[in-house]
Amino acid sequence: MIYLIFTIITAVILLVFLYQLQSFLVFDPKIHRREKLDARYTYLEIQAEDGTLLEGMEYTPQNFKHTIFYLGGRSQDCVALIHKLSYNFEDYRILTFNYRGYGNSKGVLDEKNIFADALHVAKKFQAHYGEFSIVGFSLGSSVAAYVASKIKVEKLFLLGGFDSVANIFKSRNPLIPAFMVKYTFDTALHVSAVDAKTYLVSSADDDVVPLENAHNLKSKIKNLAEYKELSRYNHDEILFCDESVSLVKRVLN
Repeated sequence: MIYLIFTIITAVILLVFLYQLQSFLVFDPKIHRREKLDARYTYLEIQAEDGTLLEGMEYTPQNFKHTIFYLGGRSQDCVALIHKLSYNFEDYRILTFNYRGYGNSKGVLDEKNIFADALHVAKKFQAHYGEFSIVGFSLGSSVAAYVASKIKVEKLFLLGGFDSVANIFKSRNPLIPAFMVKYTFDTALHVSAVDAKTYLVSSADDDVVPLENAHNLKSKIKNLAEYKELSRYNHDEILFCDESVSLVKRVLN
């Protein structure tokens, strides 16, 4: 009897630990500031609907061709990333912000407020800057699909996109019951309601998103304009590889 009780307690502890561990697997908040920014860059303070202060960044070159709203991945400080984004997309105005707990954004991070904040910020940007296209990378591709399902956007680019975090987690941990999956980030659900032309880039050598999950996402896209399947690139390399950058520029020119 004592052995049975010990086994049950141990199992419960392990399940609780695994449930909490998912936060560290899905989110990896960073703050990384090095490059000095010139007058083309404007630091933004954005107030979320509940009053939480979020930081953002605007890059506006002269005679820009189009406006891009960028939504970042799990390990990205998007305010710091603006320098590299502007280097690769130098002729485009770029708007971005940091999720709660990322960079200098305040608040406690979870899936619900990431989606709510991104939609709130998108509406503010749209009211102030006009129409834009969205580029979402990795985790940000799920957020991008959600935003594009709620408001009108010009184009939607999903770089390193996946069907859902829940599906990836369950495929790697098949013995874990469904109720133990803490996050869903159901990109496939959101993208099925997006009217904008959608562009998906994946890689056969992605070490984070299995190709099967990218294919599952592709099959759910309502208005797929182009699918590009790369090789030789790991997950982090998809965002700034020549093929991804040239695709965005070609479509938006």
